[in-house]
Parts: sequence; C-alpha cells; structure tokens
Amino acid sequence: MEITTVVSDGLSEGVIGVSSSDLNSTIEHVYKALTGETTPFEGHKNLINALFLFATEACQVNASHGSISRTLEEAGWSDEQIKLLLTHHKTYCPQIRSELSQRCPKFNSVQDVKWKLVFEKSRGPVYRVTVQTDGDHVSFECNPGQLSDLVSQLQSANFSVNKIASQ
Repeated sequence: MEITTVVSDGLSEGVIGVSSSDLNSTIEHVYKALTGETTPFEGHKNLINALFLFATEACQVNASHGSISRTLEEAGWSDEQIKLLLTHHKTYCPQIRSELSQRCPKFNSVQDVKWKLVFEKSRGPVYRVTVQTDGDHVSFECNPGQLSDLVSQLQSANFSVNKIASQ
C-alpha cells in the first residue's frame, strides 16, 4: 500500500513512546470516528492525523492485511502494534467503506467510446472522440500525438489500479 511521506512520518514518529493500551484506544477511536460512532479527540495529534489518513486510504482501497502489515513494518511498528491496528481494521473497515461510498461522489461509468479519423487541410489528421457514460457524454478532438498520450496515461492508470488491487 502506498502512502504519503506525511502519513508515513506520522505513523513512524507518532507511535514512539505510546503505550499499547494508549495505542489501542487511539486506533479504536480513529476507526470509530471514521464510522461516525464518535467524534475525533485531542491526544497524540500526529499519530491521530496519520491514522485518520491511513485508515481512510486502507479502507477505501480495501487493502489486504499483508499490505497494511508491510506498510506499518516499514514505518517501524512492532508486531504487537500492527496486530492492534489490524484487529480494529477488520472490525470497522466494512462500515467505513459503506460510509465512504455514501459520501464520495458517484462517477458515471463508461458505456461506449466512438471515434472517427478525419483529415483537415489546416490541421492534418484529427480524431473526433465521443465517450458515452451512463449519465452524459464528452466529445473532443485531438491529433494522433495527443491521442497517443491519452492512451498511455490510461494504460498507466490501469496499471496502477491493478497493482493496488493485487496487493
């Protein structure tokens, strides 16, 4: 699971000197706050901020326990600390995913892509592309180089999604 440096630093530095019982209650409180069962509280501020971001991301991408464990190991967490987080993650992640799906914007899914290649004297070859979704359609024109760049970016995005899904 990939996380930002800010989250990694917060997880690494925030856990130093925190007792197991304090860490347990902090993790539980963060997961409960993400489900809406309670409100955030002051405490180990860096750790809480990092845990909020980490838990949200881990639930959003449905990260595996192995992926979470590896990430926390890299952040310097002990096996006992990782076990505490995984226990709460397993308990609360389904509800957090449900909350996120209700609060996050819904994206239209692509239904069809139509394209046509035309040659214009002033611009040369031009692709006219229409992407039809279940809610709308988007039309644009581009030259072969721009279309190639778009295809490369889509392939890169697809690779990233597959990489995250396989973790």
